[in-house]
Amino acid sequence: MHLPLSTANGNAVVIPPPCNMGWINRETPGQQETTKIRFSPQWGAVAMSRQGDFLRSTDDGVSWLEETGSGGASDLMGLEFSPELNLFVAGAEGPTALVLTSSGGGPWTPTNTPLRASAILWIPAPVSVFVAVCRQSCPLEQAAMTSLDGVSWQLQSTPSTGGTTLQWRGLAYSPSLQRVVAVSTDAHLSQGVMISDDYGESWELQSSPTGGWVDVQWAEELHRFVAVSLTGNHTMDSADGIHWHLRSNPTRVAHSLVWSPEVMLMVAPIFSSSSGTHIATHSRDGKQWRALRENPTAPSWRQFTSIQYVGGSAGRFLAAGTNSPPFAVMTYDSKCFPLQGSPAFPVGLELDLICMWH
Repeated sequence: MHLPLSTANGNAVVIPPPCNMGWINRETPGQQETTKIRFSPQWGAVAMSRQGDFLRSTDDGVSWLEETGSGGASDLMGLEFSPELNLFVAGAEGPTALVLTSSGGGPWTPTNTPLRASAILWIPAPVSVFVAVCRQSCPLEQAAMTSLDGVSWQLQSTPSTGGTTLQWRGLAYSPSLQRVVAVSTDAHLSQGVMISDDYGESWELQSSPTGGWVDVQWAEELHRFVAVSLTGNHTMDSADGIHWHLRSNPTRVAHSLVWSPEVMLMVAPIFSSSSGTHIATHSRDGKQWRALRENPTAPSWRQFTSIQYVGGSAGRFLAAGTNSPPFAVMTYDSKCFPLQGSPAFPVGLELDLICMWH
């Protein structure tokens, strides 16, 4: 049943069908510290743990199964999927520098690399290249590498700060700017960003607000990069990757964020062991943030490390993190959010007026 709602300006709004309110725990096998989650329309969602375990879901994050192990790899951090190559690539931080590759639903194959990949990015066709950056035990002034196939990697030169290499953790690519942006978790010298305009082959340091910048996303519809920080309570954003603006926001500590062009929403789940019913914040413009709708009851855990959006009929955010057995994944259905600007969602109507039981 769709119920009408009158707004202050007299516009009629159709309340959408019932939706699951708040974040829902999804049972996952094993006990792991999930570090990254990625989604492929063909092969489903893959969640990766620091300990070297992989989980896969083929029903948009509802149920999860264990996959073939990683052959002894540990400290897995970076994970990316290439639709053109039909390939998942996972990066390990140590003790051995290597990547693991999997073609769709196949086993994971290890290959030694010149760097420990803390973050991996796929730049789609016509460029078609993987870019990875290093966070720890990185060669001085060589903290990036690139690959055309995800298996053979080439070191790339990067700038240093005071004779040291920064700890790079986040990567994003802007197709319209044709620019790659990397952010650092130890941006204590006001140079926590580097950019590449040749798809990861050469890099330039850029000034930024100080902070533990751990993840960055590009929102094409906003024409904006947005980064979240380990130190919490602030984000930064930039229209070009060069000039950055610090924002004071209620994001608390966040390890990840994602932009959904379908619902025009950016979501950053928090990483916190404290109690409470709010476990994520959201933004429409990448500048102003507010708490995403509360859970009816306080969740059992809120230490999220990664988030993805599953589009289409699912319309669901998938967030993974530190395991609270038997859970390592939560989902948040966005089907109660009509597309911004549609007849059912005049611009300016608050989201919390839309999602309700009826």
